Amino acid sequence: MNMSDAMAPMRASASETSSARTLPLAKRKIDAVILGFYVLNLSFITYVVDVEQLTIPDMSVGWTYPIWPPKSMVDLVHWYGTNYDPLLIARPEVHW
Repeated sequence: MNMSDAMAPMRASASETSSARTLPLAKRKIDAVILGFYVLNLSFITYVVDVEQLTIPDMSVGWTYPIWPPKSMVDLVHWYGTNYDPLLIARPEVHW
């Protein structure tokens, strides 16, 4: 008997239990929330909010809308910053 023959029953029982214990994503609500958090961050925060912060460095001086992000998204970020997050609009100098 070689090592692979000795491991065969263990592999069979492991595959049977793992397939029986796997739940679909629809039944794992917290996993769906975590995935939604990452999708929001990768899609909206990275490509809209962060790019807006880089393309409009100073809100106090006259500025024009950048090519990206779209005007409506820039207005949404500015509305949120004005109403809920003044530090977003203040754009303090970063020291790193």
